[in-house]
Amino acid sequence: MALTINLEEHHSYILFEIIGKIDAYNAKIVAAALNDALYNSHKHLLLECSQLQSINSKGLQQFLATRRQMPFFRTMLFCNPISSIASLFELSGITQFIPVIPDIIEAEALLQELDVAQGHIASQQALKYPD
Repeated sequence: MALTINLEEHHSYILFEIIGKIDAYNAKIVAAALNDALYNSHKHLLLECSQLQSINSKGLQQFLATRRQMPFFRTMLFCNPISSIASLFELSGITQFIPVIPDIIEAEALLQELDVAQGHIASQQALKYPD
């Protein structure tokens, strides 16, 4: 299966959807896409992994390298990985640096909480429209 990466910009994050397999042959493509997302925006990265079929150590290295380059006030999250990928993330120890969140709604809520706590937005009430 070929690798497909879709980027979708949201208010406070970039949704980085990964479809297929990440291996030694295409890890550089992943690195380039992560770098584009990182350097062309000052937003969080939400890595949507529901269609990620497999990943090797080169792919994991790319994720860690990107996380290390991010400013401290931005975060990177894995979202919705299949069980085998979630287990691999946990066994590799990468979840100490990049948390795994079960779904996008929970990830969005967590990112909003982080932004409120860091003062990037005044409060959750500030995001609601007036009546």
